[in-house]
Amino acid sequence: MKKFFTFITCIAAAIFIAVKICFAAAAISVLPESVTNGNNLTFSWSGVTNPTNWDWVGIYYKDSGYEGEPLDWFYTSTCNQSEGWSAKASGSCNYFIDEDYYPGEYTAILFSNDDYYDIATSNVFEIMGAELSLSSNSVSPGGQITVSWS
Repeated sequence: MKKFFTFITCIAAAIFIAVKICFAAAAISVLPESVTNGNNLTFSWSGVTNPTNWDWVGIYYKDSGYEGEPLDWFYTSTCNQSEGWSAKASGSCNYFIDEDYYPGEYTAILFSNDDYYDIATSNVFEIMGAELSLSSNSVSPGGQITVSWS
């Protein structure tokens, strides 16, 4: 009986390790790690072992707990919200950061087959607000100061 139990334990351990290795291969990254509104980010993924036409990337606030609907999303097969017919084990999509994104830290999650089964989580990336600069640190009453932003 002891040999049978050891045999079953070894098989269970081997299956667990094989499954863990199989799913641990996928990765997603976002560059640059810091961007302002009106610029592009590049989302790159690799190592998807069984890609589907409906694998997708969701964009979330970093501290949101990744529950519920993402702020935005796209299919990896098309880089937009239209279904495609070319499953991609690896690839990249450029994504425009419009004014709807508030300054803060975000992350992206790669999901499988139009479901919420996450297979990889990205690095944290930051969307920065406008930077203000003043022509002077002080001004006399009635004087002028120039404010600029980028």
